[in-house]
Amino acid sequence: MAKTDLSAVLEAAEKSGLVGSDYLKIKDGKNRMRLVDGPLPHPGKYQGRPTFRMLWYAIDRKDGQIKPFFMPYSVFKLLAALQTSEDFAFESIPMPYDVILTAKGAGTKEVEYSLLPTRKELGSEELLALVEKKPLKDVQDAMRAKEANREAEFAPQGTFDPDAVPDDGIPL
Repeated sequence: MAKTDLSAVLEAAEKSGLVGSDYLKIKDGKNRMRLVDGPLPHPGKYQGRPTFRMLWYAIDRKDGQIKPFFMPYSVFKLLAALQTSEDFAFESIPMPYDVILTAKGAGTKEVEYSLLPTRKELGSEELLALVEKKPLKDVQDAMRAKEANREAEFAPQGTFDPDAVPDDGIPL
């Protein structure tokens, strides 16, 4: 029986666009993208703690799809520095070039990022796909509504009275 490398099969499926996420997720190593719409400030919560990200639409160069990208604040600061640099200044979005976001320790609190620009023209198919996307603000509003529904679903119903006595007269 021939050996099957499941990791290689999964990687090929992800690259082909058959499998993947609706969101751009940063992985260890180089992550190439083009920022094409945004940013929107996106405060939120994760495991009960407040978080802050910048919400963008980005072209994920792995599969060519335009996806929402929740950019960490530390990456946003790197991007702001790039925008004001002498060699790579830009004034508007979509950006005039791709960026390579390199992550070391992705998915951990200790993650380290670096950001490099790379020249690449934005194709007409990509511009058309961007025009066809729903506005980024609509995406954010839908996410907020979903979060509010989830919080309401799990909110405690009524209040607990520790001195209440049930109908049978035996204290709880």
